[in-house]
Amino acid sequence: MELPASWANFVSIVGFIFLAALVWSIPKGLIYKEAPDSAAWRDIRLWATSLIIFQIMLYVTFT
Repeated sequence: MELPASWANFVSIVGFIFLAALVWSIPKGLIYKEAPDSAAWRDIRLWATSLIIFQIMLYVTFT
């Protein structure tokens, strides 16, 4: 297979987007199940999404 390296970056970015979709499929009730309150900073989906966006930005910047 003679595919350029840019295809690997594209596949990686699509994988991160798929991962973000999986993260947001987690029910909100499950996230806050044992939390003392439902503050926004406790929502792990927001943290995971911000890290995924940062990772995608790295892939786009250094391609």
